Amino acid sequence: MEGLTSQVEKYMNDEEACLQDWYSDYRALNTIPGEPVGRRPGLNEMRQAFSQWLERHREQLFNLICIEWDFAKLRKEERFQDRVVLAAALADFLLASAISLPAPISTSVLLVKTGLDELCR
Repeated sequence: MEGLTSQVEKYMNDEEACLQDWYSDYRALNTIPGEPVGRRPGLNEMRQAFSQWLERHREQLFNLICIEWDFAKLRKEERFQDRVVLAAALADFLLASAISLPAPISTSVLLVKTGLDELCR
């Protein structure tokens, strides 16, 4: 978990690296083999891609994070007031889940930064 925490800390402090890793994995999961990769999008385009992905997968993420992981219960624990600890725990959960997500570590950081409370309303 120590390596996971250091990666989460890196992503928390470097949004561009976090989004680039998320976007690269997202494209790899959603690209037809042999399709040209094209230019690297800018920061705003990657933010928009994440927002669109989040909207398309909101119900699935709600069921996974809010229901199965029981975020409402976990968020009350003192240790999860630290966003790095919260994102690392979520990443650990996402990595162990059977669901296919782009870059689970960067996804967890982006979800924590976006707001899990909003997702789990």
